Amino acid sequence: MLVLAGYNIAFTNSSSSLAGSSSANVPRVLGVLDSAGSFAVVGFTTNQYSGNNIRSGTTDGRGNYWGAGANSGTFYFGTGPTNTVQNAVANSVVLQDLGGNLYFSTSKTTPGIWKIPGTPTAPATAAVFLNAGSGSSPYAFAFNTNFTTAYVADDTLTGKGGVQRWNFNGSVWTVALGLVLFTFTSIGMGLLISLVSRTQQQAQQTVMFVLIPTMVLSGFIFPIESMPAAIVPLTYLIPLRYALVVLRGAFLKGSGILDMWVQFAAMVAFAVGIFGLAVSRFQKRLAE
Repeated sequence: MLVLAGYNIAFTNSSSSLAGSSSANVPRVLGVLDSAGSFAVVGFTTNQYSGNNIRSGTTDGRGNYWGAGANSGTFYFGTGPTNTVQNAVANSVVLQDLGGNLYFSTSKTTPGIWKIPGTPTAPATAAVFLNAGSGSSPYAFAFNTNFTTAYVADDTLTGKGGVQRWNFNGSVWTVALGLVLFTFTSIGMGLLISLVSRTQQQAQQTVMFVLIPTMVLSGFIFPIESMPAAIVPLTYLIPLRYALVVLRGAFLKGSGILDMWVQFAAMVAFAVGIFGLAVSRFQKRLAE
């Protein structure tokens, strides 16, 4: 079954732009073409992708459909109520349902392939799955069955274009060292919190006070590139930021320790500083 995205308007010789038309006047739709050659419209909207393109669609084969394009991000069409799944990356190109998850390509925010866990019909969070690098413009993409190899069609004209192959072949030692350093940092942070907290409830509240900024500012949930310029300097104080760069670099680009020496140097500094301070405070506590 092919899922096609387009415009619900009679064929004419008009020179006006369909992409620039209002979706109230020219509804954006999804259609399916089955193996018998039968075509049917399965999705219809008069308030999404207005004044711009609807570019692609996908289905889970169970009556649920999703669209991608400019302005409106990922939008759910289907048998249930329509809904915006995500518009943090409003400009998306190709959308696919692969292995029970939604993936889409984009050249905006962080260019590459983004992943939406599952096949949600309500608002959800998208995260970078494959960072194609600044200046890239990915369109169609495909993965092998275990998602260790990706092929991406890129239309840039600066030496990056064409069909690219990406291998998820990060060095075990690179990943292991990064995780060990981050683990020492985390243990040290936990030990410090336990030392300064007088009660279990106070410790739990302190953990939440530390955990929420860590998740938000590390780039785990929201791309650092899309954060306000005034906030970006704060991300350099978050150890998880460096750990994520190491993991993504190792798995997506095959980068080694020398390629990411800045991140490893920062992680060593955090591990030695935080874990060392925690051990020092613990020894003083025992001596009291």
